Amino acid sequence: MKQRFFLIKIAGFAILCLIVMLLWNWLTPVLFTLPTINYLQSVGLVLLCRLLFGRFNPEFYNSENMRRNPMKEKWMKMSDDEREVFIKKIRERPSWRKDRFFNRNKTDNDDSSTEHEK
Repeated sequence: MKQRFFLIKIAGFAILCLIVMLLWNWLTPVLFTLPTINYLQSVGLVLLCRLLFGRFNPEFYNSENMRRNPMKEKWMKMSDDEREVFIKKIRERPSWRKDRFFNRNKTDNDDSSTEHEK
């Protein structure tokens, strides 16, 4: 079973390289005046793309790991008190962006209303 799966992967890679070669030889000489390539050069191009852009595994890209946001999950598990403590800690951290993030919707009226309440 493993040999069969391995052979299918090898055949798929060979077909992918053939498709890359055919598309390259059909499009790039006309569009960009680049030279045509042979099969071994298309294998190298496919491997280079794999190194630069990652794996060709569609199961990896459709998995839950790609859609999962660990910070959102952590935030949803926090109680209201834990969230307030978290926000206070974030506000205390030195950051040039903290004023933009936390005071985004604040106006001068909000500041004056809090002063009157004290």
